[in-house]
Amino acid sequence: MVSKGGNNMTDRIKLIGIDLDGTFLKDDKTLCDGAADTIRRAAEAGICTVPITGRPFSGIPQCIRDIDEIKYVICSNGSEIIDFKSGKSIYSSTLDNETVNKILAVLNQRGCLYEVFADGYGYIDKTVYGFYKEKYTGTVIGEYIFSSRKECESTAALFTSTDKAADEVFIICNDEEDRRKIKAEFKSFDNVQFCLLADRFLEITKKGTDKGAALKKICEHLNIDTAQTIAFGDGENDLQFLEVAGTAVAMANAVDSVKQKADIVTKSNNENGVCAVLNDLLSRI
Repeated sequence: MVSKGGNNMTDRIKLIGIDLDGTFLKDDKTLCDGAADTIRRAAEAGICTVPITGRPFSGIPQCIRDIDEIKYVICSNGSEIIDFKSGKSIYSSTLDNETVNKILAVLNQRGCLYEVFADGYGYIDKTVYGFYKEKYTGTVIGEYIFSSRKECESTAALFTSTDKAADEVFIICNDEEDRRKIKAEFKSFDNVQFCLLADRFLEITKKGTDKGAALKKICEHLNIDTAQTIAFGDGENDLQFLEVAGTAVAMANAVDSVKQKADIVTKSNNENGVCAVLNDLLSRI
């Protein structure tokens, strides 16, 4: 198994970075059989595993929390690095309160549906809660949403009445054209950046904040060279950390842009694609 640099990666992998939804988690939001054991075997070999997800900390599923060998998690697309057991942040890159309020003012003027990630949760107002309730009640994604969101009378009022910072603003657009128009509203904001998800979602984070930057930070914290990492992903928001990692692995279900960046394309998230690569790696150590 060969890395970007052409070296045998079994000689050097020290950190595994794994996206969750569409990558390590199956579509039903559970782990494939044997997945937790693979992470434990990696730990025994001196390799640490770090989930790198767009979810807020409260949205990390129990099946991941049950793996004691996982010590850190990167949340909200790189905005926070959390010590998994204590729940304390060891690194954050957040939107300041003034910027959040300016963003929300634009969105409210347009009548957009949105949520704001802060303090490990997604804050949503009653309109967004109603949208989610109608669309996702009784589904596995609904279980995740309703366990990781906090409903409030007015999300905007919550942030205008405090000095609270935010990890990101997540916008629910009507369609791709609507998303393009909404993004254009922020062309004068030079301290933010955008991530496009699926065909109707838009995420706004602090400029320079992404999964790749967070992977660099956790590597610095653990004194690991990024060349000694292997990363797994499937979506557009995984591109940056796949570029940073020494070895990039795309899932069979990944979008084309991710597959084009990858050194390896493995099986799908429903076929234990992550473990197919890791078990091969561990068998060679």
